[in-house]
Amino acid sequence: MFEEGLKDHDLKEGDIEKVIFIILELVGSVCYSCIVLREPTNIDEMKPILFEIIKKII
Repeated sequence: MFEEGLKDHDLKEGDIEKVIFIILELVGSVCYSCIVLREPTNIDEMKPILFEIIKKII
């Protein structure tokens, strides 16, 4: 899936790992903030938004 996306966005093949890393770090950070700090809201309210954003990224 990512390899096909690379063709559409002129990314180098070695960038697949970097893109996956970025997605995981973003998701991890948002989940940490929502679960531990309850900022900007709790995880239950954030999940639908997070899922939609992840779908758009990939």
